[in-house]
Amino acid sequence: MILYRTPVYLAVILCLITIYGLFSVKDNVMTLKAELQEVKKQVQNEEDAIRILKAELAYLGSPERIQKLAYQHLFLEKPKVAQMIKDPLFEGLEKEKQVAENRSVRKTHKWRYKKGPAKYLTMAKGEK
Repeated sequence: MILYRTPVYLAVILCLITIYGLFSVKDNVMTLKAELQEVKKQVQNEEDAIRILKAELAYLGSPERIQKLAYQHLFLEKPKVAQMIKDPLFEGLEKEKQVAENRSVRKTHKWRYKKGPAKYLTMAKGEK
C-alpha cells in the first residue's frame, strides 16, 4: 500500500511546486509591467520637456526678439559708408576671375562620360 500512495504524494508535491512557480512568474511579470509603464511615463515626460525647450529656444533665438533686445541694450547704430572697406578675399577672387577670362582655352576636345568596368563614370577624351 505504501508503494501505491507514493506516486500520489509525488504528483501532489509536483502540482504544488508548479502552482507556486506559476504565481511567482505572474508576480514577476506584473512587477516588470508596472516598471515598464513607469519608464514609458518618464520617457513621455522627457519628450514633453524637450518639445517645450525647443519651443523656448525658437522664441529666444527669434531674430525679431534679438533685434529688439539689441536696440534696447546695445545702442547700436547703422554703419556709415565711410566705415566700410573692401574685402581683401573678394579682391583676390576678382583677380583670379579676370586671369581665367583672359586665358585662351583651346576647344579641340569634347569631354564625355562613359561607364567603366566597375560601373563608375569616367571621363573619356573624344575629338570633335
